[in-house]
Amino acid sequence: MKKLIVAAALLALAAGSAQGGKKVYTEEEKAALKEKRLQKTGGIVLKEGEGRIVVVNAQGKFSAEDIERALAPFRDFLKVRIDVRDGKWSFGDGRPNDADVALFVVEDASLPMSLVAMEGRWGVVNVAALGGGKQFDCEFARVGIATFGAGVSQYKVSPMQPVFRPSDLDGIVKPAITMDAGMAMNRNLEKAGVTKSKMTTYLKACQEGWAPAPTNEYQKAIWEESRKLPEKPLQIKFDPKKGR
Repeated sequence: MKKLIVAAALLALAAGSAQGGKKVYTEEEKAALKEKRLQKTGGIVLKEGEGRIVVVNAQGKFSAEDIERALAPFRDFLKVRIDVRDGKWSFGDGRPNDADVALFVVEDASLPMSLVAMEGRWGVVNVAALGGGKQFDCEFARVGIATFGAGVSQYKVSPMQPVFRPSDLDGIVKPAITMDAGMAMNRNLEKAGVTKSKMTTYLKACQEGWAPAPTNEYQKAIWEESRKLPEKPLQIKFDPKKGR
Protein backbone atom coordinates (compact mmCIF):
# COMPACT_ATOMS: atom_id res chain seq x y z
CA MET A 1 0.00 0.00 0.00
CA LYS A 2 2.88 2.34 0.91
CA LYS A 3 4.52 1.63 -2.46
CA LEU A 4 1.34 2.61 -4.29
CA ILE A 5 1.05 5.84 -2.31
CA VAL A 6 4.72 6.73 -2.96
CA ALA A 7 4.35 5.96 -6.67
CA ALA A 8 1.22 8.10 -6.94
CA ALA A 9 2.98 10.95 -5.14
CA LEU A 10 5.95 10.77 -7.47
CA LEU A 11 3.68 10.78 -10.52
CA ALA A 12 1.80 13.79 -9.20
CA LEU A 13 5.09 15.57 -8.49
CA ALA A 14 6.37 14.79 -11.98
CA ALA A 15 3.13 16.04 -13.55
CA GLY A 16 3.30 19.22 -11.54
CA SER A 17 6.93 19.79 -12.49
CA ALA A 18 6.13 19.23 -16.17
CA GLN A 19 3.35 21.80 -16.06
CA GLY A 20 5.16 24.33 -13.91
CA GLY A 21 8.65 23.92 -15.44
CA LYS A 22 7.87 25.86 -18.63
CA LYS A 23 8.16 29.60 -18.14
CA VAL A 24 5.33 31.67 -19.54
CA TYR A 25 6.60 34.99 -20.88
CA THR A 26 4.59 38.17 -20.90
CA GLU A 27 4.36 40.26 -24.07
CA GLU A 28 6.81 42.75 -22.56
CA GLU A 29 9.31 39.97 -21.79
CA LYS A 30 8.97 38.55 -25.31
CA ALA A 31 9.62 42.00 -26.77
CA ALA A 32 12.69 42.43 -24.54
CA LEU A 33 14.10 39.05 -25.60
CA LYS A 34 13.51 39.90 -29.26
CA GLU A 35 15.26 43.23 -28.79
CA LYS A 36 18.20 41.48 -27.10
CA ARG A 37 18.55 38.98 -29.97
CA LEU A 38 18.35 41.79 -32.51
CA GLN A 39 21.04 43.71 -30.66
CA LYS A 40 23.32 40.66 -30.57
CA THR A 41 22.80 39.33 -34.11
CA GLY A 42 21.48 42.26 -36.15
CA GLY A 43 18.57 40.16 -37.38
CA ILE A 44 18.34 37.89 -40.43
CA VAL A 45 19.63 38.84 -43.88
CA LEU A 46 19.41 37.08 -47.24
CA LYS A 47 22.32 36.48 -49.59
CA GLU A 48 21.02 35.93 -53.09
CA GLY A 49 22.54 33.01 -55.00
CA GLU A 50 24.63 33.48 -58.12
CA GLY A 51 24.05 32.10 -61.62
CA ARG A 52 20.84 30.58 -62.91
CA ILE A 53 19.14 27.65 -64.55
CA VAL A 54 17.03 28.46 -67.61
CA VAL A 55 14.15 26.20 -68.67
CA VAL A 56 13.24 26.77 -72.31
CA ASN A 57 9.69 25.73 -73.25
CA ALA A 58 9.76 24.73 -76.93
CA GLN A 59 6.55 22.65 -77.08
CA GLY A 60 2.80 23.10 -76.82
CA LYS A 61 1.62 19.73 -75.54
CA PHE A 62 1.96 20.65 -71.86
CA SER A 63 1.11 24.03 -70.36
CA ALA A 64 3.24 26.55 -68.53
CA GLU A 65 1.41 25.49 -65.35
CA ASP A 66 2.51 21.88 -65.96
CA ILE A 67 6.11 23.01 -66.21
CA GLU A 68 5.86 25.05 -63.01
CA ARG A 69 4.33 22.06 -61.20
CA ALA A 70 7.18 19.83 -62.37
CA LEU A 71 9.72 22.48 -61.34
CA ALA A 72 8.32 22.90 -57.82
CA PRO A 73 10.44 20.12 -56.20
CA PHE A 74 13.59 21.61 -57.75
CA ARG A 75 12.77 25.11 -56.53
CA ASP A 76 12.01 23.81 -53.03
CA PHE A 77 15.16 21.72 -52.67
CA LEU A 78 17.83 23.53 -54.67
CA LYS A 79 17.00 27.13 -53.62
CA VAL A 80 18.64 28.50 -56.77
CA ARG A 81 17.41 30.87 -59.45
CA ILE A 82 15.36 29.09 -62.13
CA ASP A 83 13.89 31.09 -65.00
CA VAL A 84 11.32 29.75 -67.47
CA ARG A 85 10.76 31.17 -70.94
CA ASP A 86 9.37 30.19 -74.32
CA GLY A 87 11.86 29.49 -77.10
CA LYS A 88 13.04 27.07 -79.75
CA TRP A 89 15.48 24.18 -79.82
CA SER A 90 17.21 22.27 -82.60
CA PHE A 91 19.45 19.26 -82.23
CA GLY A 92 22.96 20.52 -81.65
CA ASP A 93 21.94 23.72 -79.90
CA GLY A 94 23.75 24.33 -76.65
CA ARG A 95 22.47 26.26 -73.67
CA PRO A 96 21.57 29.97 -74.06
CA ASN A 97 24.40 32.43 -73.46
CA ASP A 98 22.72 33.82 -70.35
CA ALA A 99 22.21 30.38 -68.76
CA ASP A 100 24.73 28.55 -66.58
CA VAL A 101 22.64 25.39 -66.96
CA ALA A 102 19.70 24.85 -69.35
CA LEU A 103 16.82 22.42 -69.65
CA PHE A 104 14.77 22.32 -72.87
CA VAL A 105 11.23 20.94 -73.06
CA VAL A 106 10.52 19.85 -76.66
CA GLU A 107 8.11 17.71 -78.69
CA ASP A 108 9.89 15.73 -81.41
CA ALA A 109 8.83 12.18 -82.32
CA SER A 110 12.19 11.53 -84.00
CA LEU A 111 14.11 11.90 -80.71
CA PRO A 112 14.29 9.76 -77.56
CA MET A 113 12.46 10.82 -74.41
CA SER A 114 15.60 12.40 -72.99
CA LEU A 115 18.93 13.84 -74.04
CA VAL A 116 21.46 14.83 -71.41
CA ALA A 117 24.82 16.52 -71.97
CA MET A 118 25.98 16.97 -68.38
CA GLU A 119 29.41 18.25 -69.42
CA GLY A 120 27.67 20.80 -71.67
CA ARG A 121 25.29 21.67 -68.83
CA TRP A 122 22.11 21.14 -70.81
CA GLY A 123 19.39 18.52 -71.14
CA VAL A 124 16.23 17.89 -73.16
CA VAL A 125 12.86 16.57 -72.00
CA ASN A 126 11.03 15.25 -75.06
CA VAL A 127 7.28 15.06 -74.39
CA ALA A 128 6.26 13.55 -77.76
CA ALA A 129 5.63 10.05 -76.40
CA LEU A 130 4.39 11.06 -72.94
CA GLY A 131 0.83 10.63 -71.76
CA GLY A 132 -0.73 12.34 -68.73
CA GLY A 133 0.60 14.68 -66.13
CA LYS A 134 2.33 12.06 -64.00
CA GLN A 135 4.41 10.79 -66.91
CA PHE A 136 5.45 14.34 -67.69
CA ASP A 137 6.30 15.14 -64.05
CA CYS A 138 8.35 11.97 -63.64
CA GLU A 139 10.24 12.35 -66.92
CA PHE A 140 10.87 16.04 -66.23
CA ALA A 141 12.26 15.08 -62.80
CA ARG A 142 14.48 12.36 -64.26
CA VAL A 143 15.99 14.58 -66.95
CA GLY A 144 16.34 17.56 -64.61
CA ILE A 145 18.09 15.52 -61.92
CA ALA A 146 20.50 14.02 -64.49
CA THR A 147 21.19 17.36 -66.19
CA PHE A 148 21.80 19.13 -62.89
CA GLY A 149 24.32 16.53 -61.76
CA ALA A 150 22.84 13.38 -60.18
CA GLY A 151 22.52 10.30 -62.36
CA VAL A 152 21.42 7.70 -59.80
CA SER A 153 19.88 7.42 -56.35
CA GLN A 154 20.03 4.72 -53.70
CA TYR A 155 16.38 5.28 -52.79
CA LYS A 156 13.61 3.35 -54.51
CA VAL A 157 11.22 6.27 -54.14
CA SER A 158 13.49 8.37 -56.36
CA PRO A 159 12.36 8.96 -59.98
CA MET A 160 15.84 7.76 -61.03
CA GLN A 161 14.62 4.21 -61.70
CA PRO A 162 15.13 2.08 -64.81
CA VAL A 163 12.83 3.45 -67.51
CA PHE A 164 12.73 1.99 -71.03
CA ARG A 165 9.29 3.14 -72.23
CA PRO A 166 6.71 5.77 -71.23
CA SER A 167 4.59 3.24 -69.33
CA ASP A 168 7.53 2.59 -66.97
CA LEU A 169 7.03 6.11 -65.66
CA ASP A 170 3.64 5.08 -64.27
CA GLY A 171 5.38 2.76 -61.81
CA ILE A 172 7.41 5.56 -60.20
CA VAL A 173 5.99 6.47 -56.80
CA LYS A 174 6.35 10.23 -57.25
CA PRO A 175 8.76 12.71 -58.84
CA ALA A 176 10.45 13.56 -55.53
CA ILE A 177 14.03 14.72 -55.08
CA THR A 178 15.79 12.43 -52.61
CA MET A 179 18.52 13.66 -50.30
CA ASP A 180 21.43 12.00 -52.12
CA ALA A 181 20.31 13.30 -55.53
CA GLY A 182 19.66 16.77 -54.14
CA MET A 183 23.09 17.03 -52.53
CA ALA A 184 24.78 15.82 -55.71
CA MET A 185 22.89 18.40 -57.76
CA ASN A 186 23.87 21.23 -55.41
CA ARG A 187 27.55 20.24 -55.61
CA ASN A 188 27.46 20.04 -59.39
CA LEU A 189 25.49 23.28 -59.80
CA GLU A 190 27.89 25.13 -57.52
CA LYS A 191 30.78 24.12 -59.77
CA ALA A 192 28.72 25.33 -62.74
CA GLY A 193 28.33 28.73 -61.09
CA VAL A 194 24.79 28.31 -59.74
CA THR A 195 24.70 28.80 -55.98
CA LYS A 196 21.71 28.82 -53.67
CA SER A 197 20.36 31.65 -51.60
CA LYS A 198 21.47 31.78 -48.00
CA MET A 199 19.77 33.19 -44.90
CA THR A 200 21.86 33.94 -41.82
CA THR A 201 22.35 36.56 -39.12
CA TYR A 202 23.79 39.97 -39.92
CA LEU A 203 26.61 39.22 -37.49
CA LYS A 204 27.55 36.06 -39.39
CA ALA A 205 27.32 37.89 -42.72
CA CYS A 206 29.79 40.49 -41.41
CA GLN A 207 32.13 37.76 -40.24
CA GLU A 208 31.96 36.12 -43.66
CA GLY A 209 32.55 39.45 -45.41
CA TRP A 210 29.39 39.80 -47.55
CA ALA A 211 26.99 41.72 -45.32
CA PRO A 212 24.96 44.50 -46.98
CA ALA A 213 25.12 48.06 -45.64
CA PRO A 214 23.42 48.35 -42.22
CA THR A 215 19.79 49.39 -42.06
CA ASN A 216 19.34 49.93 -38.30
CA GLU A 217 21.34 50.93 -35.25
CA TYR A 218 22.07 47.35 -34.21
CA GLN A 219 23.42 46.40 -37.62
CA LYS A 220 25.44 49.62 -37.73
CA ALA A 221 27.08 48.76 -34.40
CA ILE A 222 27.90 45.24 -35.59
CA TRP A 223 29.17 46.59 -38.95
CA GLU A 224 31.53 49.07 -37.24
CA GLU A 225 32.71 46.54 -34.65
CA SER A 226 33.56 43.97 -37.33
CA ARG A 227 35.75 46.51 -39.14
CA LYS A 228 37.76 47.63 -36.14
CA LEU A 229 41.45 46.85 -36.09
CA PRO A 230 42.43 44.64 -33.14
CA GLU A 231 43.76 46.55 -30.13
CA LYS A 232 46.71 44.19 -29.91
CA PRO A 233 47.64 43.06 -33.44
CA LEU A 234 49.58 39.85 -33.78
CA GLN A 235 53.31 40.61 -33.84
CA ILE A 236 55.89 38.28 -35.31
CA LYS A 237 59.38 38.92 -33.99
CA PHE A 238 62.39 38.37 -36.25
CA ASP A 239 65.04 36.06 -34.86
CA PRO A 240 68.36 36.63 -36.69
CA LYS A 241 69.79 33.38 -35.36
CA LYS A 242 67.02 31.36 -36.94
CA GLY A 243 66.79 33.58 -40.01
CA ARG A 244 63.19 34.38 -39.32
